[in-house]
Amino acid sequence: MIHNLDRRIRPPRLGTIGLGVKVGVGDNERPKEVRHFVVPPEIAKVYGAEPTRLPVRFPWNEPEQCLHSIFYEQRKGRTKVRQCDGRLYTEIHAAGQDVQGTCPRAKEPDNLYAVCALGCRARARLSVLVPKTRLGIWEIRLGGLGRIADLMAELRLYRAAIGPLSQFPFEIERAEVEEQYFAQEGPRWRKGYPVRLRSPYTLEEVAALHEAQGVQAALPPAPHEEDVVDADEDELNGEAAKPQAVAPATAPLSPPASPAGRIEADPPAVEDAEIDISVMFATAAKLGITPVDYTDYLAGVYKTDVDNLPLPRAITEQRDFLARDPATVRQTVEKVAANVRSRRENQQGRLV
Repeated sequence: MIHNLDRRIRPPRLGTIGLGVKVGVGDNERPKEVRHFVVPPEIAKVYGAEPTRLPVRFPWNEPEQCLHSIFYEQRKGRTKVRQCDGRLYTEIHAAGQDVQGTCPRAKEPDNLYAVCALGCRARARLSVLVPKTRLGIWEIRLGGLGRIADLMAELRLYRAAIGPLSQFPFEIERAEVEEQYFAQEGPRWRKGYPVRLRSPYTLEEVAALHEAQGVQAALPPAPHEEDVVDADEDELNGEAAKPQAVAPATAPLSPPASPAGRIEADPPAVEDAEIDISVMFATAAKLGITPVDYTDYLAGVYKTDVDNLPLPRAITEQRDFLARDPATVRQTVEKVAANVRSRRENQQGRLV
């Protein structure tokens, strides 16, 4: 097979679910966030023209696969001209003549809320499957560093507490919140409608499910609270158009099944190795080790990524390792993870 062909393979994308509409005409046209999801006719026929909640399934198991393409971006109209990860940027030119360089943000790596002099904004994409529509990816384009971080935190929590994301039903909703942003006059507040992820399962149902599978679940540690909730003025789908007239919904959003029905409904089989890896991360979280640090630690110890760990040897070794003195375990993980990140940054620096 062609080397790196996997990097060009894309799942079938059915379309986009927008977060806003365009208002005004001509030079005065601008995007405006709305309270509901802006859905195409195929979804509107099932859930209504202006749904604020949608049932979804995820096409992949891991949070970073479902919420992806997370970068700072600069656009001219609908064209992306610059992409950056906060350390290295890529200027996108015609005919593949892209230019790379060091991002000015690299001077303040710990200041996530530093204003980009070039006007780049945090962007991401959430891939979901929508029940009662065709099998394929519906994509939601997100903006705003705080909103993206909150959604990733929810995905990671459900991954740690429940299991592989693709095996369980979820709901997304437009939650009304008061968000703080900064203007030239100083901090301001405004009403916003970020995308939030909801699970129909209670803690008791999750415990019963894991008990039936012989798994001990654990939640990750609570994230550090930020003083500022970031939101972009134009957190909208770049392809959003004016709402179309759609016939009223023919079928309302079905409520979750009864607790017993959900637990007894034979979810797709989960391999023991996959469950054990999840428990490894959950155990590390109990010790105060972040998923990012533990992932880098495993990469440093086994010289490969998490998906290619030497099983079952790695599981046995990590169970013994995580059972040691918590302070020693944390110190070891942080040291190895720091070395891995340092080597990675040095390699990226040489490429530039």
